[in-house]
Amino acid sequence: DLSAFSSGEGWVPIGGNNGYGNDTNRFCSTFDGNGYKITNLVMNSTKVCRGLFGYVTNATIKNIGIESGRINGTNHCAALVGGNWAGKITIYNSYSKVDINSSSGYTGGLIGYSDSNATIDYCYTTGDIHGNGDTGGLAGALQNGNVSNCFTTGNVNNSSRTAGLVAYGTKTITNCFSTGNITGGESGGIITAGVPNQETLIQNCHSTGNIISINAAGGLAANCSTGIKILNSYSTSNVSSKEEIAGGLIAYLDCTYNNQASEITNCHFTGKVTAKDQVGQLVAVDSTELYTIKNCTYNGGNPCGVGKAILENIQDASLNIALQVGIDSESTSQIQLNSLYTIGGLDDIFILGLQSNNALNIIDNYLARANEVQTNLGATENRLQSALDEISTHYENLSSSKSTLKDADIANVSSQYIKQQILQQASATLLATANQTPSIALQLL
Repeated sequence: DLSAFSSGEGWVPIGGNNGYGNDTNRFCSTFDGNGYKITNLVMNSTKVCRGLFGYVTNATIKNIGIESGRINGTNHCAALVGGNWAGKITIYNSYSKVDINSSSGYTGGLIGYSDSNATIDYCYTTGDIHGNGDTGGLAGALQNGNVSNCFTTGNVNNSSRTAGLVAYGTKTITNCFSTGNITGGESGGIITAGVPNQETLIQNCHSTGNIISINAAGGLAANCSTGIKILNSYSTSNVSSKEEIAGGLIAYLDCTYNNQASEITNCHFTGKVTAKDQVGQLVAVDSTELYTIKNCTYNGGNPCGVGKAILENIQDASLNIALQVGIDSESTSQIQLNSLYTIGGLDDIFILGLQSNNALNIIDNYLARANEVQTNLGATENRLQSALDEISTHYENLSSSKSTLKDADIANVSSQYIKQQILQQASATLLATANQTPSIALQLL
């Protein structure tokens, strides 16, 4: 309980806290919270690098939770770490439930800024984050960072780059999600922008909150000026831009920098997209031919607003698949199928924990939903199999009828042939008889 340090500027961060990495007393070790929780973490300061830890380098912080408090700061502000410079940082199995309000840039739920080699694993935040520069639910900026197995549920708002997880410059984000509403100058459900000359990977991630921006807005990423791969990810967010462009997955993509190829594979978008300028259900605007979108679904409209993407196996999920199984145009001769479905609320399990009875109830509901979908698909499969059997029966009947008709045609032709032969023989006989008649008369004479 840090309530004894809540007066005045509040908590003084561990490690350097006076400038941008110029302090000699920075934290350069391992802090293991052993699963303990910190309550009443209060900071009210105009100094930079605000957090439980201020300035760190080559540090590991793990197994700690910040349960309550409030943080008001300026540049490089977060609940756990203000900033990391010139070294590695690892944050593992930690969380924050604190609201953060920063008057300047690089604001995050756990870490404000890292210039290199940051790893964040099995962490989450639930507080609302407000900044005035690069602001993310998990981190403001992670140069060359790697984030995995993390989530955020708080709302994030800012006048500049804003994201559900990392606002600027991370290398990989895997097995992560955000559910809060994201509002900013440029807004992305997972990231806002990657680092130039460095490929970004987003894999097994999703966003569900509303994404609102003044300029570029994307369900997963806003403005990508370098190569990016998005694999096995989705967004159900409503995405909107007040002044410029909005995309269901990415707003703007430019891979021409260093000719880095990009890829969007096995992804889908089911929300709504609105913008003053260009919109795309998957990508709003791209300026390169070096990327492919394949095996993706979207919710009506154009998959790409303006661009040169190579599209492979792209499906409009708002349209049912109509399978013609009969000979007429009535509904009884068609089977309607929509193979796309989503299960929302999986995020709650991460928040509640697997030991909670409510989490088990949620899992039971998901299993029931999956069984329902499986039943519907099974019923459709049975109808298709029945239609196939019926078509096979019709085929056999038609083949038999065709054979019978062929046999009847051969019999008719054969009878006609024999008839013609008989007529021909009769004619020949009559002619022969007629030719014999004069000779008989002459013999009588």
